[in-house]
Amino acid sequence: MEIQMTLLSETDEEKRINRILRRGSAVRNSKERIKKIYKTLDKKEWIRAVKEEYGTGSIGGPDIGCISYDSKGLEIWKEDTVETKIFLTWEQVEKRIRKMISEGTY
Repeated sequence: MEIQMTLLSETDEEKRINRILRRGSAVRNSKERIKKIYKTLDKKEWIRAVKEEYGTGSIGGPDIGCISYDSKGLEIWKEDTVETKIFLTWEQVEKRIRKMISEGTY
């Protein structure tokens, strides 16, 4: 039973991460710029450009929790606890967003 609960939790976590990434950065129209970056740059340049698009800062809200981002990557956690933090490097962000764009789910 514990294994099933863990798998469900991981699935929920994956959905949450993807939902957050689909929002883009805190800057208006960033999602459209990120899509354009994907179409025009190679992987290494894409990582640099998306890192610049996000910059350094944080956002939060009831539907997404807390998100901070800096030169290392994105950190995600729920407002009520910092014990369940999720950290994604920019390389991991690139891989996830690239997959969503290619699947048409971004």
